[in-house]
Amino acid sequence: MPRRAVVAVVSDIHCGSTLAMVPPEGVRLDDGGTYHPSKAQTWLWKCWTDFWETVREARKKADLYIIYNGDLYEGDHHRTTQIMSANPETQDYLSDRVFGVPRSLTPNYEFVVRGTEAHVGVAGATEEAFARRELEQHKINVVKDQNVGTHSWWHLRAEINGVLIDAQHHGKFGRLPWTGPNAVLQQAAHVFMECARSGIRHPDIAIRSHMHRYGDSYKAQPTRLIQTPAWQLKTAFAHKVAPNSPPDIGGLIVTIEPDGLYSVEEMLYIPEASEPWRIK
Repeated sequence: MPRRAVVAVVSDIHCGSTLAMVPPEGVRLDDGGTYHPSKAQTWLWKCWTDFWETVREARKKADLYIIYNGDLYEGDHHRTTQIMSANPETQDYLSDRVFGVPRSLTPNYEFVVRGTEAHVGVAGATEEAFARRELEQHKINVVKDQNVGTHSWWHLRAEINGVLIDAQHHGKFGRLPWTGPNAVLQQAAHVFMECARSGIRHPDIAIRSHMHRYGDSYKAQPTRLIQTPAWQLKTAFAHKVAPNSPPDIGGLIVTIEPDGLYSVEEMLYIPEASEPWRIK
């Protein structure tokens, strides 16, 4: 008899970024110093722990599935100055604290989807190493890509209680308020039509990420496509390419009943607006 399933989906966590979360005690640096979290990073950490506490409550009497949909690490890329350390060990230590929060929920199944090579290395090497460590060191039931035998996936297709979920990292989202939703609708149609052309079953839910914006096609197409929010605030690059668009912060909780009926709860967190400068 199948059990109710709770599928928690998070992406674009960017461990190591100065615009991503840091635990309250900070991060130990290689030469004996400590990186202390900023006010914004402290807020992100509170949002992260709140999200997983909500997942904890939702998964009572249910199996818990976690999908990490890419860009778990920031990496050292494009000569950026917005990383707390270029030392991979520092980012590794941080990731153990960050992912220790969902790990404490003892998920039944965990899926790791590979993200952007600039962040997570050639062929997603950092995320493959993370997935292997989750399995071997922490004894989490990481589901391998059965087609190639890797611990992480470029393209995940998983059927849970009869609901087919399709997850890949790279998605699309328009850069203007009136074009953003259109890109999500186009992706939903694209996924559905490509499956029809290939003669395979179309997914019920398609998950896409990378753009740090939330969007949902709902019932516009037979495939429902959801563009996930992120866990990183606005970087220098984002200020250049999307100066007027704030990133969306949060994750998804998909509840699938044994009979295949499902619901999606998006958990979005909105930072307080900064006070404008005034003459005193």
